[in-house]
Amino acid sequence: MTGDDGGGGGGGLELEMVLVLIRHALVSSRRPGAPPLGVGAGGVLTVAGITSKFEAVRGEIHFLLFSHAIRSYTFLARPRPLKFNFFTPNMIFAGDKDQDRCILCGDVGGTNTRLRLLRLTPQEISGAEVAGIPPPGTTIIERKYLNQDFEAFEDVCHFFLKEAVYADSNHDTPRTWPVSAACFAVAGPVDTSLNRVAFTNRDWVIDGSLLRERLEIEGEVRLINDFVANGYGILTLDVSKGSSEVYALHDVPPRPGAPVACVGAGTGFGMTYATCPAAALAAPKPLYDAFASEGGHTEFAPRTKLEIELLEHLKQEYLQRGLLINHRISAERIVSGKGIRAVYEFLKTKWPEEKRDDVEEEMEKLGDNASAAIAQHGNPDARDTPASCWLCQTTMEIFWSTYGSECGSAALKWLPYGGLFIAGGIAQKNLGAVQYERASTKTPGHKWGFLPAYFDKGRLTSEVKKVRACDQGNRSCVLSLKYRVVGKGKRKKKKIDYSGLWEQT
Repeated sequence: MTGDDGGGGGGGLELEMVLVLIRHALVSSRRPGAPPLGVGAGGVLTVAGITSKFEAVRGEIHFLLFSHAIRSYTFLARPRPLKFNFFTPNMIFAGDKDQDRCILCGDVGGTNTRLRLLRLTPQEISGAEVAGIPPPGTTIIERKYLNQDFEAFEDVCHFFLKEAVYADSNHDTPRTWPVSAACFAVAGPVDTSLNRVAFTNRDWVIDGSLLRERLEIEGEVRLINDFVANGYGILTLDVSKGSSEVYALHDVPPRPGAPVACVGAGTGFGMTYATCPAAALAAPKPLYDAFASEGGHTEFAPRTKLEIELLEHLKQEYLQRGLLINHRISAERIVSGKGIRAVYEFLKTKWPEEKRDDVEEEMEKLGDNASAAIAQHGNPDARDTPASCWLCQTTMEIFWSTYGSECGSAALKWLPYGGLFIAGGIAQKNLGAVQYERASTKTPGHKWGFLPAYFDKGRLTSEVKKVRACDQGNRSCVLSLKYRVVGKGKRKKKKIDYSGLWEQT
């Protein structure tokens, strides 16, 4: 079945892959007596021993977060627990320092929203500063909502916080939780100067400042693109041979310090890449900066006669519906949950006699997630069984081939010799389909399938073969984990000394 949330720059599908925490402010002022900010003066916050409760996650994720690093968001990933020589003191409580404080965190996709409320005590914070360990925090409540049930994201948050009133088992009476800060990974291009995002695949706009005011949050509300978060998250993965956290589709040794990239299809089609600045190579483990990309909205490049027909069909379809004004079709129109449905409808108009009423009924029941039924009946494992549907099989062959071709193009654009990671529920839940290939009966020499299309890059195929391609396996969604809070500070341009940063325990 397909995932249903989290697409990256254009939408969201269920990205069951990687956990990441975002560099955002807990509150708007600093604690009295705190040392100056900056990495060398104590700008490190750790997150260790994190296990997701949203989906099953194998193992734990351990990483560091710099409140001031080379750029706005820089994370350090380590696969084992760390002992720190210094710790960020910049975790403050607004108002009464003796009160518990709460943080609201979320993963906001095109289809679903996942929210979690955490409670932090002053003792946990102060103890962490002294001992150099991460503030543990306690989950009060976590929920997953269908976005279509709400008119705006603000309504989701209000509903969630009302549910949280009754979520504390330690109190017999309902309790209101004051939120000190909030951060959200969102499926859309974030305007960082305005702290604002307009969703590509949903009629939602989130304004961090307005949300802070309307939810009466004491500190800051920060937004970050979900695939940028994923770019940092892949650095937390155990990519060694035999690891259960990734599945190597094309297994070649990654180059330390080389660029990495992450591509994932869902409600939308997201991409990100991360590079390691030369100044960061001196660190025991290279530091990376991740960057936003809207590569999923580049042009769809058909490779067969049938795909050319699909392109022309989609042009006419979207022109008639007023959704196309410049005679171009983006890759996301095919490589996404909605794209699966669009390909199916095209094939149904071409071969109406292949339509199955039972499949149509399933799709009708699933509504916006109709692509799940298409993927199920189009799975290679269902071929030659009663569950098999020729229209669905052909739809998924086009989908996987286009997906593979786009991933190969990403490999050429960024040359991520550190690894290309395939994210998202569609790939994870259909790993057999990712590996499946079939020789075309219509086009001599052509093979349908993800990997044949991935490697089909002509004179540059040899370069693509140097890139390690991995599915991210059983990792959790962006921010679907045990959330933590971070310190605040403006970006400072200064030389960073990485020496003596940590000791291995």
